Amino acid sequence: MYWKGIRFSNTAYLFMSVLIYLHVICDHHTFSGAPFDWVAQWLNAERNHFAA
Repeated sequence: MYWKGIRFSNTAYLFMSVLIYLHVICDHHTFSGAPFDWVAQWLNAERNHFAA
């Protein structure tokens, strides 16, 4: 993509694609129902750090 002299790197295109992918997937789910539990397990984290 070339726009007014600005050229994006391959890494920028990768991050743009990931952002679009996440928006498409999460558009159909609420935050609590999003299918990304594997990320929380991989990071050894909980979804809501403020829950009692």
